[in-house]
Amino acid sequence: MQSPVSLYNEWELWQVLNILIADDDKNLCECLLLMMPWKEMNCNPPYIVYDGSEAWELLQKEKIDLVISDLKMPVMEGIELSKLIHENSINAEIVFLSAYEDFSIAKKGLQYGVTDYILKPINRESLNNLQKIISVINDRKNKDLICSRFYDEEYSRKVFNAICSRNTEFLQNMFDDMKVLNGQQIITIGIMLLHTLHDYLCMISKGMEHSIYDTMLKKWCSDILKLNDKEKQIQYIQGKYQCEVKREGIEREGEQIVDQIMDMVNENYEIPDCNVAWIAERLHLTSSYVGGIFAKNRGVGLMEYIIEYRMEKACQMLSDEHIPISSVGIKVGYTDANYFTKAFKNKIGMSPSEYRRCIIDRKVGEKSEETI
Repeated sequence: MQSPVSLYNEWELWQVLNILIADDDKNLCECLLLMMPWKEMNCNPPYIVYDGSEAWELLQKEKIDLVISDLKMPVMEGIELSKLIHENSINAEIVFLSAYEDFSIAKKGLQYGVTDYILKPINRESLNNLQKIISVINDRKNKDLICSRFYDEEYSRKVFNAICSRNTEFLQNMFDDMKVLNGQQIITIGIMLLHTLHDYLCMISKGMEHSIYDTMLKKWCSDILKLNDKEKQIQYIQGKYQCEVKREGIEREGEQIVDQIMDMVNENYEIPDCNVAWIAERLHLTSSYVGGIFAKNRGVGLMEYIIEYRMEKACQMLSDEHIPISSVGIKVGYTDANYFTKAFKNKIGMSPSEYRRCIIDRKVGEKSEETI
């Protein structure tokens, strides 16, 4: 039995397949050993044995990824070997080498998880087919290993440390690796990565209530579940990471909170109770903190921003003659029509009805000019 000597010390071990060739034809084994581009296929030089019992003995000692086995061998034939591999749950894929007349026997191997078969005699076409089979196995194994790596506690620590040290190269390689995974794997791993990012934010929060980051995490997870395209899923997660590694301390925290505040105003301005206290309660922060951080980042008080946003929406509605003036105030969060009129006039400089007349007059004027 020949043992492989690793030629690929510069590669990570998980990238290299271990191959076992089992065939009593020594010339065929030598042909496969010399003619196949093992290194280019990310494979160690293969183990070679000359009967099924030797193959089974080796499989119990070594981690083998692929068994290339003849159907008919001394002591133990290929079908019996594949049955043992299957029944003992050994994680090795199997390819049969078989003559044309053995094809009906080769098909029986399918019940034992045999991946494929290669017809003898071995020629250039056979070698090309075997190379394609190994390429597919290699890709599948690498995907599985990349996926399992994200569940490793040590790797999770490396991700966390990469965020802390702003190791963009490590993070970029991580997201590049994710591109080979399927959509469900990306969602599962993506949510894990978002939790890691959440833990990092809580660690550096410097007295900030952690509930703000809990709210952010829920939104992130909700957003990624709405994305059907795996590239967009990766881009979304990567975007959150890039945002964090580029920003600094309180400036980054303030921007995130202000973004959330603005989103809440944009989505809830029609609710009469939408004010500083209402927003602070939902963010699990104090009113003074919410008002202060908004004013610091936006240069305007939060309540003033809410009023301006409501008036902007009111102007848009007043420009539509089909919307009754009496309902505009209600649609922008004012239950008292007189109070809305007063607030509108104070901000815009005219009453809602005067504003609508101006809009109508302007439209009439524009039509007249077009007619001329």
